[in-house]
Amino acid sequence: MRSFARHQLDSMGEFEVETLPGVRLGQKHIPVRAAGAYIPGGRSRRRARGRPR
Repeated sequence: MRSFARHQLDSMGEFEVETLPGVRLGQKHIPVRAAGAYIPGGRSRRRARGRPR
């Protein structure tokens, strides 16, 4: 796990590393169309824009 964390800190790009024989970990940047956030105590009711419901 430390090896994976070290690679993750060193890189903001995509990577893949084999931590144990047959165990591969990595990170991949995938853009999303919309994101939402819940803010406790907020007074505004807004939906994240994206696909219509």
